[in-house]
Amino acid sequence: MTRPGGTALNAGQVGAVRAAEGIRLKKVAQTENTENDFRDADVKETLRKEAFKRIRLSENAKGDIALSALWLKASKRMSAVAGMIRSRAQMEKALEETSEDVKNFEKKVCTPSVSQLPMFYKLYDMLLSQKVYLFAMLDYAKAGGASRGSALYTDPEGELPGFEGCEPFGELYRCKLDRKDHGKEVQEVVLKDGEVISSRRPVRPIPDVDYFFENQWRAYRKRTGTEH
Repeated sequence: MTRPGGTALNAGQVGAVRAAEGIRLKKVAQTENTENDFRDADVKETLRKEAFKRIRLSENAKGDIALSALWLKASKRMSAVAGMIRSRAQMEKALEETSEDVKNFEKKVCTPSVSQLPMFYKLYDMLLSQKVYLFAMLDYAKAGGASRGSALYTDPEGELPGFEGCEPFGELYRCKLDRKDHGKEVQEVVLKDGEVISSRRPVRPIPDVDYFFENQWRAYRKRTGTEH
Protein backbone atom coordinates (compact mmCIF):
# COMPACT_ATOMS: atom_id res chain seq x y z
CA MET A 1 0.00 0.00 0.00
CA THR A 2 2.62 2.51 -1.11
CA ARG A 3 2.59 5.12 -3.82
CA PRO A 4 4.87 4.52 -6.81
CA GLY A 5 7.20 7.30 -7.83
CA GLY A 6 9.91 8.08 -10.37
CA THR A 7 10.48 5.33 -12.92
CA ALA A 8 7.90 3.15 -11.14
CA LEU A 9 5.27 5.79 -11.84
CA ASN A 10 6.34 6.03 -15.48
CA ALA A 11 6.25 2.25 -15.81
CA GLY A 12 2.75 2.22 -14.37
CA GLN A 13 1.55 4.75 -16.91
CA VAL A 14 3.10 2.86 -19.80
CA GLY A 15 1.78 -0.39 -18.37
CA ALA A 16 -1.75 1.01 -18.32
CA VAL A 17 -1.51 1.81 -22.03
CA ARG A 18 -0.12 -1.64 -22.82
CA ALA A 19 -2.87 -3.27 -20.74
CA ALA A 20 -5.52 -1.32 -22.65
CA GLU A 21 -3.96 -2.39 -25.95
CA GLY A 22 -3.92 -6.01 -24.79
CA ILE A 23 -7.60 -5.90 -23.79
CA ARG A 24 -8.52 -4.39 -27.15
CA LEU A 25 -6.56 -6.99 -29.09
CA LYS A 26 -8.12 -9.87 -27.14
CA LYS A 27 -11.58 -8.45 -27.72
CA VAL A 28 -10.96 -8.12 -31.45
CA ALA A 29 -9.73 -11.70 -31.55
CA GLN A 30 -12.85 -13.07 -29.85
CA THR A 31 -15.71 -14.35 -31.95
CA GLU A 32 -18.60 -11.91 -31.83
CA ASN A 33 -21.97 -13.30 -30.80
CA THR A 34 -25.46 -12.04 -30.01
CA GLU A 35 -25.01 -12.31 -26.23
CA ASN A 36 -21.97 -9.99 -26.29
CA ASP A 37 -23.85 -7.54 -28.50
CA PHE A 38 -26.70 -7.35 -25.98
CA ARG A 39 -24.26 -6.89 -23.10
CA ASP A 40 -22.44 -4.07 -24.91
CA ALA A 41 -25.76 -2.39 -25.66
CA ASP A 42 -26.76 -2.53 -21.98
CA VAL A 43 -23.46 -0.99 -20.90
CA LYS A 44 -23.72 1.77 -23.48
CA GLU A 45 -27.28 2.59 -22.43
CA THR A 46 -26.27 2.73 -18.76
CA LEU A 47 -23.34 5.02 -19.53
CA ARG A 48 -25.55 7.21 -21.72
CA LYS A 49 -28.05 7.67 -18.88
CA GLU A 50 -25.31 8.47 -16.38
CA ALA A 51 -23.73 11.01 -18.74
CA PHE A 52 -27.09 12.67 -19.42
CA LYS A 53 -27.84 12.87 -15.69
CA ARG A 54 -24.45 14.51 -15.06
CA ILE A 55 -24.96 17.01 -17.87
CA ARG A 56 -28.36 18.03 -16.43
CA LEU A 57 -26.73 18.69 -13.05
CA SER A 58 -26.08 22.34 -13.88
CA GLU A 59 -29.74 22.97 -14.69
CA ASN A 60 -30.74 22.00 -11.14
CA ALA A 61 -28.22 24.22 -9.35
CA LYS A 62 -30.29 26.69 -7.32
CA GLY A 63 -27.99 27.64 -4.42
CA ASP A 64 -26.37 30.91 -3.41
CA ILE A 65 -22.70 29.95 -3.04
CA ALA A 66 -20.34 31.10 -5.80
CA LEU A 67 -18.41 28.35 -7.56
CA SER A 68 -15.11 30.06 -6.80
CA ALA A 69 -15.96 30.27 -3.09
CA LEU A 70 -16.76 26.55 -2.76
CA TRP A 71 -13.71 25.68 -4.88
CA LEU A 72 -11.42 27.69 -2.57
CA LYS A 73 -13.01 26.23 0.55
CA ALA A 74 -12.65 22.64 -0.71
CA SER A 75 -9.05 23.21 -1.84
CA LYS A 76 -7.99 24.70 1.49
CA ARG A 77 -9.74 21.94 3.44
CA MET A 78 -7.96 19.22 1.49
CA SER A 79 -4.55 20.90 1.76
CA ALA A 80 -4.99 21.35 5.50
CA VAL A 81 -5.91 17.75 6.41
CA ALA A 82 -4.73 15.49 3.58
CA GLY A 83 -1.24 16.80 2.87
CA MET A 84 2.04 15.58 4.30
CA ILE A 85 0.75 15.65 7.91
CA ARG A 86 -2.58 13.88 8.50
CA SER A 87 -4.74 13.71 11.60
CA ARG A 88 -7.38 11.00 11.71
CA ALA A 89 -9.86 13.24 13.57
CA GLN A 90 -9.40 16.09 11.09
CA MET A 91 -9.76 13.77 8.10
CA GLU A 92 -12.98 12.32 9.51
CA LYS A 93 -14.41 15.83 9.86
CA ALA A 94 -13.22 16.77 6.36
CA LEU A 95 -14.77 13.61 4.88
CA GLU A 96 -18.08 14.42 6.57
CA GLU A 97 -18.02 17.99 5.20
CA THR A 98 -16.98 16.88 1.72
CA SER A 99 -19.70 14.21 1.58
CA GLU A 100 -22.22 16.85 2.58
CA ASP A 101 -20.97 19.16 -0.19
CA VAL A 102 -21.39 16.38 -2.75
CA LYS A 103 -24.83 15.39 -1.51
CA ASN A 104 -26.19 18.96 -1.52
CA PHE A 105 -24.12 20.27 -4.42
CA GLU A 106 -27.12 21.43 -6.46
CA LYS A 107 -28.67 23.14 -3.43
CA LYS A 108 -25.45 24.96 -2.52
CA VAL A 109 -23.94 26.38 -5.71
CA CYS A 110 -25.34 29.13 -7.89
CA THR A 111 -26.71 28.38 -11.34
CA PRO A 112 -23.62 28.62 -13.57
CA SER A 113 -23.41 30.80 -16.62
CA VAL A 114 -22.30 29.25 -19.91
CA SER A 115 -18.73 30.40 -19.32
CA GLN A 116 -18.77 28.83 -15.83
CA LEU A 117 -19.88 25.37 -16.95
CA PRO A 118 -16.32 23.94 -17.15
CA MET A 119 -15.60 25.08 -13.60
CA PHE A 120 -18.98 23.76 -12.41
CA TYR A 121 -18.31 20.20 -13.60
CA LYS A 122 -14.65 20.29 -12.52
CA LEU A 123 -15.71 21.36 -9.02
CA TYR A 124 -18.17 18.48 -8.74
CA ASP A 125 -15.56 16.00 -9.95
CA MET A 126 -13.02 17.49 -7.54
CA LEU A 127 -15.36 17.01 -4.58
CA LEU A 128 -16.03 13.41 -5.62
CA SER A 129 -12.28 12.78 -5.86
CA GLN A 130 -11.66 14.37 -2.46
CA LYS A 131 -14.36 12.18 -0.93
CA VAL A 132 -12.71 9.04 -2.32
CA TYR A 133 -9.16 10.09 -1.33
CA LEU A 134 -10.14 11.04 2.22
CA PHE A 135 -11.99 7.75 2.63
CA ALA A 136 -8.96 5.82 1.35
CA MET A 137 -6.58 7.63 3.74
CA LEU A 138 -8.88 7.00 6.71
CA ASP A 139 -9.34 3.37 5.70
CA TYR A 140 -5.55 3.00 5.62
CA ALA A 141 -5.20 4.56 9.08
CA LYS A 142 -8.03 2.50 10.60
CA ALA A 143 -6.48 -0.70 9.26
CA GLY A 144 -3.31 0.01 11.23
CA GLY A 145 -1.38 1.90 8.58
CA ALA A 146 1.16 4.32 10.03
CA SER A 147 3.58 7.02 8.91
CA ARG A 148 5.83 6.41 5.93
CA GLY A 149 7.52 8.31 3.13
CA SER A 150 4.41 9.84 1.57
CA ALA A 151 2.75 11.12 4.77
CA LEU A 152 2.99 11.45 8.54
CA TYR A 153 -0.09 10.17 10.36
CA THR A 154 -0.31 11.77 13.80
CA ASP A 155 -0.83 9.34 16.68
CA PRO A 156 -1.25 10.33 20.37
CA GLU A 157 0.34 7.00 21.36
CA GLY A 158 3.31 7.47 19.07
CA GLU A 159 6.73 9.00 19.61
CA LEU A 160 8.26 12.36 18.78
CA PRO A 161 11.11 12.19 16.26
CA GLY A 162 13.54 14.01 18.55
CA PHE A 163 15.67 15.61 15.82
CA GLU A 164 17.09 19.06 16.42
CA GLY A 165 14.72 21.88 15.52
CA CYS A 166 11.44 19.93 15.81
CA GLU A 167 10.65 21.19 19.32
CA PRO A 168 8.46 24.14 18.21
CA PHE A 169 6.08 21.77 16.42
CA GLY A 170 5.37 19.79 19.59
CA GLU A 171 2.69 17.12 19.29
CA LEU A 172 2.29 17.75 15.58
CA TYR A 173 5.08 15.26 14.82
CA ARG A 174 4.05 12.54 17.31
CA CYS A 175 3.56 9.39 15.25
CA LYS A 176 4.27 5.71 14.74
CA LEU A 177 6.34 4.46 11.84
CA ASP A 178 4.78 2.02 9.40
CA ARG A 179 6.04 -1.55 9.80
CA LYS A 180 4.77 -2.71 6.41
CA ASP A 181 2.10 -4.90 8.00
CA HIS A 182 0.07 -4.37 4.84
CA GLY A 183 3.04 -4.48 2.48
CA LYS A 184 1.68 -7.53 0.65
CA GLU A 185 -1.79 -6.08 0.15
CA VAL A 186 -3.39 -3.81 -2.44
CA GLN A 187 -6.01 -1.39 -1.18
CA GLU A 188 -8.83 -0.96 -3.71
CA VAL A 189 -11.39 1.82 -3.33
CA VAL A 190 -14.53 2.16 -5.44
CA LEU A 191 -17.23 4.84 -5.59
CA LYS A 192 -20.54 3.06 -6.24
CA ASP A 193 -23.98 4.69 -6.12
CA GLY A 194 -22.53 7.62 -4.21
CA GLU A 195 -20.92 5.44 -1.50
CA VAL A 196 -17.23 4.65 -1.13
CA ILE A 197 -16.32 1.00 -0.66
CA SER A 198 -12.88 -0.38 0.17
CA SER A 199 -11.41 -3.85 -0.10
CA ARG A 200 -8.02 -5.49 -0.02
CA ARG A 201 -6.45 -8.24 -2.03
CA PRO A 202 -3.04 -9.92 -1.98
CA VAL A 203 -0.44 -8.55 -4.37
CA ARG A 204 -0.03 -10.66 -7.46
CA PRO A 205 3.36 -12.29 -8.06
CA ILE A 206 5.50 -10.81 -10.79
CA PRO A 207 5.11 -13.17 -13.77
CA ASP A 208 8.19 -14.86 -15.19
CA VAL A 209 7.81 -13.61 -18.74
CA ASP A 210 10.36 -13.11 -21.49
CA TYR A 211 10.60 -9.32 -21.64
CA PHE A 212 13.73 -8.97 -23.76
CA PHE A 213 13.27 -5.94 -25.97
CA GLU A 214 14.08 -7.78 -29.20
CA ASN A 215 11.40 -10.42 -28.56
CA GLN A 216 8.77 -7.86 -27.58
CA TRP A 217 9.61 -5.69 -30.59
CA ARG A 218 9.32 -8.70 -32.90
CA ALA A 219 5.95 -9.65 -31.36
CA TYR A 220 4.71 -6.07 -31.71
CA ARG A 221 5.64 -5.89 -35.40
CA LYS A 222 3.98 -9.21 -36.04
CA ARG A 223 0.86 -8.11 -34.17
CA THR A 224 0.58 -4.83 -36.07
CA GLY A 225 1.54 -6.27 -39.46
CA THR A 226 4.69 -4.15 -39.79
CA GLU A 227 7.33 -6.88 -39.60
CA HIS A 228 8.31 -6.59 -43.28
